[in-house]
Amino acid sequence: MNENTVCDKSADLMYNIKRLCIKIHRTFGFGLLENAYRKLLVALLKKEGYEVLEEVPIPISFENVRIENAFRADIIVNNSIIIELKAVEELNKSHFLQLATYLQLSDIPQGLLVNFHSPDIFKGMFTTDLKLRLGAPCSVFRTLRQTICCGKCCHSKQYNS
Repeated sequence: MNENTVCDKSADLMYNIKRLCIKIHRTFGFGLLENAYRKLLVALLKKEGYEVLEEVPIPISFENVRIENAFRADIIVNNSIIIELKAVEELNKSHFLQLATYLQLSDIPQGLLVNFHSPDIFKGMFTTDLKLRLGAPCSVFRTLRQTICCGKCCHSKQYNS
């Protein structure tokens, strides 16, 4: 399998996940709890035949100490995308950094942060991937309409102006 085929499959998977998030948001709006959105998304992803894990423990190691359940990823799809779900009034930097940390610790290449409480779901979905993060001191998240950065690195002038 060549690199373009892998990229195409990855893009298709991300597209389908976003499509299902939009479908859920259009059906139920932005008033449910995070757990309900997670259960709905997991059910739809499984229905479409994807390998789906939920509430996945992510360990952390430091100086010969390993903590097995240090973090929990909401959803991992096909072992290639971590989905972190929120149902909050407004996302803050800690939400973006949370997903970036999960990606770094798990070596999973892509992430999707979804805030279902956003009235406009297109403004509530942010993607990032390992390629964007390599060599950069932060994660750069992309949505259809904007790019967000941690504000503490070389990207901050470019993306936070």
